[in-house]
Amino acid sequence: MLHPARARLWSADRAAGTVTAEPPERQKYALLGVRPCDLAAIGILDRVLAGGRHVDPIYSSCRDGNLVIAVECTEPGATCFCTSMGTGPGTESGFDLAMTELVDGEVAGRSRSRGIRPSRRRATAGATSEPRWR
Repeated sequence: MLHPARARLWSADRAAGTVTAEPPERQKYALLGVRPCDLAAIGILDRVLAGGRHVDPIYSSCRDGNLVIAVECTEPGATCFCTSMGTGPGTESGFDLAMTELVDGEVAGRSRSRGIRPSRRRATAGATSEPRWR
């Protein structure tokens, strides 16, 4: 998604004898449920593909403007990157909103940007036939 396997860089018209550079497609994504180890990997991609003298325009166009909602791990597993690479279980950067499930069944959130105001709510709210937004 952030680093597509294929991207059109240019197109050619044999009849007209022209070659046209294609601007990168700009799509915005909401990345939901991004774990701290994934955020660390995205940070490395940012540094390599968008942080140097030779920025990859395809990667930058896919990365810019995304909404990243992280989900912090409550307890890292012994084989997780959190343990072996020191990337969690919490996170400090690379997200717009981070959610943490608490032991008592509530979800706590914190925001780093975009004016998002997280709240603390019970994660086990019952389903109803009526919509909750109005």
